[in-house]
Amino acid sequence: MTAMIMVVVIMVSVAGIMAYAKSQKSRAINNSRAADRLSCSQAGFELAKNYFARNFSNWNTYLSKPSVYNPIKSSFNTTPAAPVFNPATAASPDPLFVTNPELFADLDGDGWNDVYMYIRDNQDELPPAADDPSRDNDQTVVVGALCISSTMVPRKENGQLNSNPLLVEGHLSFNTQMAGCSQAYCGDGTNNLNRN
Repeated sequence: MTAMIMVVVIMVSVAGIMAYAKSQKSRAINNSRAADRLSCSQAGFELAKNYFARNFSNWNTYLSKPSVYNPIKSSFNTTPAAPVFNPATAASPDPLFVTNPELFADLDGDGWNDVYMYIRDNQDELPPAADDPSRDNDQTVVVGALCISSTMVPRKENGQLNSNPLLVEGHLSFNTQMAGCSQAYCGDGTNNLNRN
């Protein structure tokens, strides 16, 4: 009887250790695979800041076309202008790449796009004016990058792609003097770029 109890205790202990080891292995796999997707989004974010900073004079043109330059649905962008296009789920070749290839980048050199770069306006209207996301008033916009890679995206333990999108975004400010600007941070004419 004592021997049977000891065998059961040992079996339960071994089963617990094996379950713990399996969960730790899964966690390690997920953490290591997530690094590629994070580096994908962060690299795209740096490219987005550089691209949109070089094209400061076109910001209002970009902001007036959210279906091209900001089709990513988010808590800030719940109703993009039709047609809604999600580069993360688009079939290849995607129509947005055909018309605007400058918004995409291949980071790993495999010939497939890895990131989509976008721009949107910050809330820069003074009350009681309504928010106008199609026009920049304070020389500050939000730029970001969405990892759309099929090679840099992490896979689940069963080998399937992790479809949860990952994007990185931040503010981009341009410091130039604007005629008639009455808001804070209108700029002093130094033309400095602030990339947060």
